[in-house]
Amino acid sequence: MIHKKIEQFSMKAHDPYTPFLGNSMETGEELLGVTDWIPAKVPESVYKTLLREGYIEDPFLDQNSLKCEWIPNRWWEYRAHFPLQRNGGRHYRLRIDHLDYTAHLWFNHQPLGDSTNLFVPFCKDVTPYIQEDNELSVLIEHAPTEHGQIGYTSRTHTQKPRFNYKWDWCMRLVSIGIDSPVYIEEFGDTSIESLRAEQTFADDNSCTLSGEVELYGFEDSEQQLLLELSLHGDTVAKQELTVPVSCGCHHAFPFSMDIPSAQLWWPNGHGEQPLYQLRVTTRNARGECSDEKSYSIGLRTIRHLPSIGGARDAFPYRMQINGKDIYLKGVNYLPPEMQQADITRDRLRQVIQNIADANCNLIRVWGGAYIGSEDLYDICDELGILIWQEFTQSSSGIDNVPSKDPYFMAQLAETAKAAVPRIRTHPSLALYSGGNELTDFDGVPATFEDENVGMLQKIVSENDSRYMLPTSASGPNEFLDITTPGKNHDVHGPWKYEGTTQHYTIYNQSDSLLHSEFGVDGMANYTTMKRFLSPENLAVTSMRDNLVWRHRGELWDTYDRTCRIFGTFPPEALQEFIMCSQYIQAEGLRYALEANRRRAFQNCGSIIWQYNEPCPHVSGTNLEDYYGEKKLAYYFVRNAFRPLTASLRYDKLLFTSGENVPLQVTVLNDSEAFHGELSVTAKTEEGQILYQQDIPVSVPENRNIALEPFTVTIPDTRALSVTLSLTGKGPAVVSHYILFVTGADQIADKAIAVREYLSYMETV
Repeated sequence: MIHKKIEQFSMKAHDPYTPFLGNSMETGEELLGVTDWIPAKVPESVYKTLLREGYIEDPFLDQNSLKCEWIPNRWWEYRAHFPLQRNGGRHYRLRIDHLDYTAHLWFNHQPLGDSTNLFVPFCKDVTPYIQEDNELSVLIEHAPTEHGQIGYTSRTHTQKPRFNYKWDWCMRLVSIGIDSPVYIEEFGDTSIESLRAEQTFADDNSCTLSGEVELYGFEDSEQQLLLELSLHGDTVAKQELTVPVSCGCHHAFPFSMDIPSAQLWWPNGHGEQPLYQLRVTTRNARGECSDEKSYSIGLRTIRHLPSIGGARDAFPYRMQINGKDIYLKGVNYLPPEMQQADITRDRLRQVIQNIADANCNLIRVWGGAYIGSEDLYDICDELGILIWQEFTQSSSGIDNVPSKDPYFMAQLAETAKAAVPRIRTHPSLALYSGGNELTDFDGVPATFEDENVGMLQKIVSENDSRYMLPTSASGPNEFLDITTPGKNHDVHGPWKYEGTTQHYTIYNQSDSLLHSEFGVDGMANYTTMKRFLSPENLAVTSMRDNLVWRHRGELWDTYDRTCRIFGTFPPEALQEFIMCSQYIQAEGLRYALEANRRRAFQNCGSIIWQYNEPCPHVSGTNLEDYYGEKKLAYYFVRNAFRPLTASLRYDKLLFTSGENVPLQVTVLNDSEAFHGELSVTAKTEEGQILYQQDIPVSVPENRNIALEPFTVTIPDTRALSVTLSLTGKGPAVVSHYILFVTGADQIADKAIAVREYLSYMETV
């Protein structure tokens, strides 16, 4: 098969419905449109095109996005002219994977039909219409009204990504346009539509790869179906079949091949990621190629088991891959751009590489945005990042009940039936979820008894063998609540630093089996803020007092809540304020992660909200900002997720002189067995050593060891530092903690936080 990519278009805005009328009813004059024809690239968002051509100001500067809200309320017409040499006996199909949203299409002035689902590719045979010079026209209606973060989930009626209707971590920039490449595909008598491949392992480390290849027939024919599996260019297995194909029909043909000495695919941090290439080819009786596709195959087993010591009625949150328990060290992943059309493969690779470098092994593709793209899945396959794929549904605050609207249900089913066959071949795909924070009307997390979620489960089970959860959080508590032990199976929250005592109480007493969403907010880097804020807004303020700051992160008023422990900051002390807030974000996240890891595998995973952001904000729960700059929390998370690390348990962050402080060290290990020495040093800010001990430690593979607690008496000082150093094979693994010391009526000294921020950032 060949692809002819159509990239150069012209684009024009219209008032709604005017293209259908064409000329004024009153005067007969042509209705010219809101804009003239504008040079456009595809894929590229309408916003980016308009910015490049000077029609709008940068929507990411200050409150400029408010000036852009007219864009999704217009109809957008695209036209492309291109030559095409038609080969006799071949078939041609137009393919556009993502049209956002309701679109009408013409090819050489012949109507091709309509598209009404962003996640279902538009595919149409255009063979009868091919000419030497061709015209493609795409008319996209104004974006439908839909619920953003605040609204009614039960009234959702489209398969639009809801985040860009406004969420707490992004502005309102509703998506519209052609979101994916436009191709003319050429085939012989058949096309390869999808692949389903299952793996069965034997005791001798051999593997049988079996499944089905789905073909579509453009003509009645007999095809030679060849499957060839290779690794590093060497063929390891192949099979050839002769199959009959009928015109206008889809056929599923089974295959099976044996792979001796299978090389296993492992998640990041646990082994390598060898990817076999399965090339599938169809040829007619004359030996002419009809179609050819290649799929990356990773050989691995995956099981979902009950957590150790967890409730018997809980879902199986413990993930076992290739026979090994894998603690899920994850982040919630968001689109790195507000508009899908602007997401490049290079941008995705950098984001996922940074996630892998932070010792993570899983991303949760959140349900308020997009189904993961082929680029995203390919990159995660290569880097060993597991994917938790949610379907396109999310909570709305006023109610979080999955929509039962018949039209919506039909669209959701179409999305699932298109998505599952596309992504199921990827080894990175670990499990599915019905959506984000779906509940009943009483706020109890949805189950498969819900008509909507039950429908999705049925579609998944018919098309894939992977596990599915009804929603995240899957309950029975939706939010972590330490006052109701035994009900915190898979929970969300909190998303703030909960205070210098309560934060530690929550995570020390948590009995969550899976913590699939939680976070702490912190300010953006100063260099980042200078890129999207005018100089007059580069001063310490609050969301209540500054409309621009409110527009760029209202829910995350770090000044009014998180940083009050440091007292007040004058307006000119923005950089000091940023460093203090980022230190608290880093401290809060590190403690949560290490506390959860200390309970592995009763707690089976920690998934931070969130890794990235689709537009720049003054404050938020992200670890990496829109421009790719990392906050301090990124490095604290990277250390907390190290395969081998020592962690410190303490009960609060602020202490008083003379107080006896109980502390305990746990060595966390999800790698090979470790035999070495742990050095523990506690000293004052002035260098006075309060506790020091070198302890031989032996930690089994993939297990933790808690050492005996010890007590330190706080002298008259401003801060106490505790350093943990593991030495043995390789470089020392060092963990460093600061405990603030204060008088009864005093707050923590901000200078210490700033100093720690600066000294830490100098080392990364």
